[in-house]
Amino acid sequence: MPIGIHLEKVENVLNIPSTSVKVKEFEGKFKGNHVIVGVDDMNLFKAISLKLLASEQLLRKYENLRDIVVLVQIINPERSSGEDIEEVRWETYGTANRINQIYGSCGHQLVILIDRPVDQCRALQLWMKLGELCHILLETSVLIIYEYVGCSPSLSGTIGINPWGISFVAEAMRSTISMDDFLRQLRQEQNYSYVQSLDVAYWARSFVHSMERACLDHYNYQCWGMGFSFIIKTNRRAIFLDFVGILVPHSSAKKNLSSEAETALITLCDDPKNTVFIVSASGRSSLTEWLAPCEGLGLAAEHGYFIRWKKTSEWQSSLVVDLEWKATVERIINSYTEVTDGSTIEVKESALVWHRQDADHDFESLQAKELSDHCKHVIANEPAVVRKGKNIVELKPQDASKGLVTEKVIATMVSNGEIPDFILCIGDMYDGTLKIVSSVVVPAVPEIFFCTVEQKPSKAKYFVDDTFEVQKLLQWLANVSSTQPSSAENPPSIP
Repeated sequence: MPIGIHLEKVENVLNIPSTSVKVKEFEGKFKGNHVIVGVDDMNLFKAISLKLLASEQLLRKYENLRDIVVLVQIINPERSSGEDIEEVRWETYGTANRINQIYGSCGHQLVILIDRPVDQCRALQLWMKLGELCHILLETSVLIIYEYVGCSPSLSGTIGINPWGISFVAEAMRSTISMDDFLRQLRQEQNYSYVQSLDVAYWARSFVHSMERACLDHYNYQCWGMGFSFIIKTNRRAIFLDFVGILVPHSSAKKNLSSEAETALITLCDDPKNTVFIVSASGRSSLTEWLAPCEGLGLAAEHGYFIRWKKTSEWQSSLVVDLEWKATVERIINSYTEVTDGSTIEVKESALVWHRQDADHDFESLQAKELSDHCKHVIANEPAVVRKGKNIVELKPQDASKGLVTEKVIATMVSNGEIPDFILCIGDMYDGTLKIVSSVVVPAVPEIFFCTVEQKPSKAKYFVDDTFEVQKLLQWLANVSSTQPSSAENPPSIP
């Protein structure tokens, strides 16, 4: 959404009498010439010297242009000072003088540098009088623009260039000079139509409307603090919990459960009417260690790549995928780890994770974006995806997801005649759960509660404030489960 210009302000300057006077003055000075106008700041990144080198190559290669081309370079006042600015200034003036000495003549200066402070009105007049002159002499003007400038994709009538490609810049200048008048006019009309209709006021309106559209669904969402303020009669319950950020805080160095949460989980698992699963991105060895006391607890590790129904069961692989991409990606992540102090790599059986929580925030953010883009390119044709999470970049099998776990577990429960009438998901398991309960596999739609920790953009309808509130919720559920009868004739109620 590139910002437009204040067209009315530009037109007001055009209507100032002094502008017409200056246009006539420049008409006389540059009559019969092709005028190339550039406006840039005096700094290292604006590539003024590269533009001058391109002009020099143009004049060296096409001798017939030496008497009819003039480059007018307007230099905006520098916004800072220092040796680098002086070096740019010295190089700019040195190149301009060399071009004028070699290819110019006494009556014809090929490069004109306008390097002096001017007020806004004066600067705009200068812009417009030169632009008006080009319009008068060439019937219309053509815009050459750096391809990485924000407005470049929007102005279809421009000629896009990479300023570092001096030969290409020179050829772009030549093509504008030799371009057919009809094509010049067509390009100019394309640009002018865009600038005229999409001015700064249009941009402001569009920006506000886009913000409103982006927030529209958000306004329709309603979030409630988690808590059951009504009675639910249940016969069979499925409870799915993420681990890090749900049962233990992200910031916790040790991932062991609190004694209260551990007791609540053991109590819930002891009730044969409950199926309780931890669904995590963590590896299976870590989950086995952290949750060892909970013998009846189901575990799903590495986004459901591995599943174990209880402690005495064997781990099962829920997916059969090609993991050959891991070796290549691991080398890439290692290279980023070496140059990003405070970052680490975690190698899982099916996935790779780059942790960056201890690195410099600004630098690691840039590195995470670059690493993510790099890996996306490398695995473009592989059965893997890149996931950016809180202080991590993770690469995992494409089909591995926490929703896949809930889908598989519920389907297994139904096939065993244990049809759930109550489902609680705390974590990112929305799509897979809805998919299975909406299918013909589940004969009756159960009561479903999706919950997240902290109020934030989420598909979950409910939220709790922190991991401590998750613990309290589990304690309440455990208390109900342990004190209420569990027969089908008199099912427990959850207040």
